[in-house]
Amino acid sequence: MIKKITSNEYNNLRNLIKETFDEFIASEYPTDSISIDVYLSDDKTFDEMDIFGYYIEEMLIGVIAVIKESKHISAFFVKKDFQRHSFGKKLLETAIEKLEINRLHITATINSVNAFKYMGFKKIKDFVDSDGNKFIEMEICIENQVKSDDSYTMAELLELENNKIKKEKEEQERLAIEHQEILKLENARKKQEYLEMKERKHQEYLEMKERKHQEYLEMKEKKHLEWLAEKERRENTFEDKTLTCKKCGKEWIWTASEQKFFKEKGFFRPSMCKECRKNIKVINNFHK
Repeated sequence: MIKKITSNEYNNLRNLIKETFDEFIASEYPTDSISIDVYLSDDKTFDEMDIFGYYIEEMLIGVIAVIKESKHISAFFVKKDFQRHSFGKKLLETAIEKLEINRLHITATINSVNAFKYMGFKKIKDFVDSDGNKFIEMEICIENQVKSDDSYTMAELLELENNKIKKEKEEQERLAIEHQEILKLENARKKQEYLEMKERKHQEYLEMKERKHQEYLEMKEKKHLEWLAEKERRENTFEDKTLTCKKCGKEWIWTASEQKFFKEKGFFRPSMCKECRKNIKVINNFHK
């Protein structure tokens, strides 16, 4: 869809011009010798220019700005991905039709000359600015010759019919291309949404996994502390125990106080009763 651009859309307009300028024009000239202000600046207001934009859905993909007084094209840009598909030509035709003019001229950069020739522009002269940058002055003229059907020869009528068919075919091709671009944009949007959803779910999964791992570690630590506390409690709780002497085979009582004493001294659990230990001690002392 092509419509006139208002001052409310100045930022979008300038962004499109800057993007295309940086890609195709800035590299042709020495640094800072030419800027986008040549094509559109704050002092060139919308009151001084008629500006038309080509929109696909809500995206601005091309623009043409014509200075009202001089009928000079101040800016003519189409996004890189939409070039070579007649979008620029359609913009030019719309500007000529809406402004009801039959002559326009433009100061073209060297690498854009062929594109303007394709649209019908013709070279007037070379032009060199004060910084030594070379441009090409070009012009397009639309002859408004009106004839009655009776004044045409058969050959002219056939040519007009062929031209009409050709233009209809070009228009159909342009609409088909525009439709394909819309589909591409829609598919790209859906793909982006899918990737964002996939990334979001992956992050949610990682967060859930990390949360469960932390819960497991906390539970493990809690159980370990409970086990240590129980172990400490059992080790410090002493009750009388009945043990069997390995020497005499009799059962004897290992008292709680004796257990505490053994633990404090770091002694091992006794395997013999008091009498047998006493007898062994007496025998050892006797031999000494």
